Parts: sequence; structure tokens; C-alpha cells
Amino acid sequence: MSLEASGGADLTPGPFPSGKGSHGGDRPPLLLTADWVLPITEPPIRDGAVLIVGERIRAVGPRRSIETPSNTVHRHYDGAAMLPGLVNLHTHLEYTNFGPLSERQPFWEWIPALIRRSHQAPADFWPASANAGVRQLVAAGTTCVGDIVTFGPGLAAARTHNLAGISYIEAVGMRERVRLDEQLAELTTKLDRSVRLAAGAQRLRVGLGPHTIYTLSTVALERLGDLAQARKLPLTIHLAETVEEVEFSRSGQGSLAEGLATKGGHDLIEAGGCGTGPALLADRCGLFEGLSLRRPAVVAHGVHFDDEEIARLAARGVTVALCPRSNAMLGCGEAPIQRLVEQDVRLGLGTDSLASNESLDLFAEAAAAYALWQRQAGASFDPRAADRVLRWLTIEGAQALGLEQELGSITVGKYADLAVVALPHPGDTDIAKQLCTGVRASAVRCTVVAGAIAHSVTA
Repeated sequence: MSLEASGGADLTPGPFPSGKGSHGGDRPPLLLTADWVLPITEPPIRDGAVLIVGERIRAVGPRRSIETPSNTVHRHYDGAAMLPGLVNLHTHLEYTNFGPLSERQPFWEWIPALIRRSHQAPADFWPASANAGVRQLVAAGTTCVGDIVTFGPGLAAARTHNLAGISYIEAVGMRERVRLDEQLAELTTKLDRSVRLAAGAQRLRVGLGPHTIYTLSTVALERLGDLAQARKLPLTIHLAETVEEVEFSRSGQGSLAEGLATKGGHDLIEAGGCGTGPALLADRCGLFEGLSLRRPAVVAHGVHFDDEEIARLAARGVTVALCPRSNAMLGCGEAPIQRLVEQDVRLGLGTDSLASNESLDLFAEAAAAYALWQRQAGASFDPRAADRVLRWLTIEGAQALGLEQELGSITVGKYADLAVVALPHPGDTDIAKQLCTGVRASAVRCTVVAGAIAHSVTA
């Protein structure tokens, strides 16, 4: 969850490269071996190996089958599994040092407190906080991120550490018609300046992040949808996070409407709502029009969707970034995972920020999602659920960002983004279930980012 702020962001849009790249060519080849290699899109490999040359995966298979150059560096990990670097679909790196959140708080008390803290933070807070967030992600096995950038340094931090993913320019506080053209012009200037400043960013793209349906008027949402389509920008939005948001969307009334009325109002208040939930409103405003591999859309949280909204998200190909621990910490409720799965909605996982979570640990997020799904499904719980959750962490997360051609699986030619994780029960062959229920970030022994070891601990 983000907040309404007046600060702008210098961001760096850039296409994710379709070529195979040659950076890291001065490094010797690297052979990583482990008890298990999980390519994700192929069956697990016992006693597996991955050969890395430069930034890319050169070979993957059983250890005995991999031929290596004479100068290859070899690292072996006993009792461990190697999998693709994880994909965190929703976070706010800039807010890292506002947490971790250690106890539950009511959402509508938490967010004004966060706004006040943000206004009091000195300028040098944001770069330090964003860089701390990246370091924590990498230590937890995450190499790809969908990050909301509010103040600016989030994208610079991701670039510095060579993360892959999308940095979304946040658009927030656009409710008054009289200022809308001016605010959109400022946003467009940020995009233009970012393009000029960031030529050469190889592993990051830039997207647009309309904040919520209540911090942005419907007119602003329509204009932002037009902007995203015109510039072919990936898009993300916080959606259906609280029951108050749903009430506001449907009727323009409730405690949220009362709070907004004191801050300049909102056209949904004047109109008496739109008669639908937030997802249908966002779709009506054009946020999910014209989606493609190059212009995907992710909605964060998705706790309070009705059946019609779920069907629309599925039809549009929108991904829901599940954030179960953040939702629990702020008392927002539980996302309807079983219903989303039944309707074939695309899913992924996000930690949100440390301002609303206890860690940036995607394995902990996976365990929370798995447990929630199991409870909702009851007797119909899929026995292969752990395999699916593991895909949310990897290839389906990469698909949600339009990056599955380069990331998300251990495949020859893709970026060598990898995580090596100590298994709690090395003799158990259900590796996916161990990773999705019994592992935490502390089990990560090595993280490889574009062929370079970015995090390593001894056994």
C-alpha cells in the first residue's frame, strides 16, 4: 500500500531487451550444483547443475551431463534446491526503513500515520531506504520486482543492484478537475525526463501506477488509462483492498467518502458511486484495455472482489498480486484465492512494503497464501497446490510483468537469475511443498543476479 504524496520521481523507462546480452563476459564461467534443480517449466532434476556464462544460462541438466570450460568456477550446495530467482509482484522499496511492521494495525489508522511520517522524512531517507529494500530482497532470493516508485530513488536502487522487473511511476492525488491537466503534464514530464536519463537500463522497464480509485477521480483514471495505452506502459493499481473502498465505489458513501469530502471531494461522491466494485470501475475507465505481453496489468491485493469482477479480470488477462501477510497485518481481510483459481485469474505474490509487513520474504508470503488457499478450498484443495504456488513465485510472476521470455524459469538462454535454498528435509522428494510451506528467507544460501553472485552465505 502506498500513500498520497506531493513528491515527484525521476524514473527511468527503458525496454526490457529481447536480445541475449553479453554483460559479465569478463567473469569466468560459473557452475552451480545442488541436490535438486527446479527449472519450473520442466521436471525437477536430481543432482542437477546450471552452467552460467556471462549473464546467461548456458546449460542445465544432471551434473554428470554438463561439460564445462577449463576455467569454470564450481560451487556445490548440499541439501539444497536451486530455482529461478523469485518475482515480487508488489512492493514499495522506498518505504523499507519505515518498518518492519511488528504488530497489527487498522488500515485507516495506519495510512494517515504513514503519510505524516513520509512528510517528515529528510531527502536522504528515501535512497537509503530503497537500497536497504533491494538488499533485503536479494538476500531473500528475489531478483525481479514490481515496485511502486513514489519519491524517485526506488528505480535508481533497483538499477544499481541490477534487479529485473518494472518500476511503476505512481500517480496519486488527482481528484480536482481544475488541476488535472497540470498534474498530468507534470507526470508526462517525469516520463520524458526519465527516458532521457536512463538510456541503457537493461533489466528494468517502467510502468504507470495509478494509486487507487479513491485517491484518483474517475476522470483522472480515464486519462491515465489513455496515457498507458498511448505509451504502451505496463500498469498496476491497488484495488479492492478494503470493504470501505468497495462501498465507496458502489455508492460514493461511507467513512472513506466522509474523509475524502474534507480533502476536496471526489466525483464518485457527487455521482453517488458507480454501482459496481472497484475492478469493474477500473476496467470501465480503460485501465485494462489493450493489454499485451508488452503492456501487462497487475492489481495489488484484490481482497474484496465479487464474482463479476473476478470473471472480468480473467477475461482481460489481469494478474492479481496476492499480499496475504500485509492484508492480515492491516485487517483488510483475505483474498478469495480459491475463487480466483477456479475462474483462471492469473496470480502472483507480493510482500508490499515493510511499512505494512514484517519482512520482504516471499517464501513467508507463499506459505501464508498456501495456508489461506487450503483453508478456503477445504476438501477440494488441489494436491498439486504447492507446484502452482511455486509457479506464482517464478514463471507466472515473470509472465505478470511481461518478462517470461527472459526470466522465471531455469532455461538455456535466459538470464541467470537463481536462488539456492537449503531444504528443511533434503530426503523428502516433494521439493515444491517444502519451499512453499517450510522455508523462509534465512534458508537462502545463494542468490545469482544476471550471472553474478549477489548474495552468499556459508552452510
